[in-house]
Amino acid sequence: INQCRDFCQNGGTCTASPTGSPTCRCRPGFTGPNCNLPTCHNFCQNAGNCTVNRGNQPICRCPPHFLGDQCQYRVCDETCENGGTCVQEGDKDIQCLCSSKFTGKRCAVDKCHYCNGGSCTNTAHGDVTCRYTYTCTHIHTHIHTDILPH
Repeated sequence: INQCRDFCQNGGTCTASPTGSPTCRCRPGFTGPNCNLPTCHNFCQNAGNCTVNRGNQPICRCPPHFLGDQCQYRVCDETCENGGTCVQEGDKDIQCLCSSKFTGKRCAVDKCHYCNGGSCTNTAHGDVTCRYTYTCTHIHTHIHTDILPH
């Protein structure tokens, strides 16, 4: 029995398996167990233009006034503070996408405010942390780090 006969579609390459179903390696632009699904099918929203990168992952180029990895956010005129971006997804309420140092509905709260005198530093992941130095019974000095709320 030839497991691979007509198994992969759209030019996919089939590899037979001695223990189960064959597998397909899809050509760019196609995905799915049989390479039967266009990679970009219904991926981009709001008339975004979909292309496929070298890893066969969909990438959207959004029309004006839309953003997000699938063009799912409509840019709105709502004012966000401290460099935040105002967006609206479908008919949902508007929201502010804040930079890593700020939080709150309008990005008005500086996360470093929560440090209460501790030093506020940026992390490798783009967030901020508080560092506190304190001494216990004159024996050891300790440094405590808190990840701040989003």
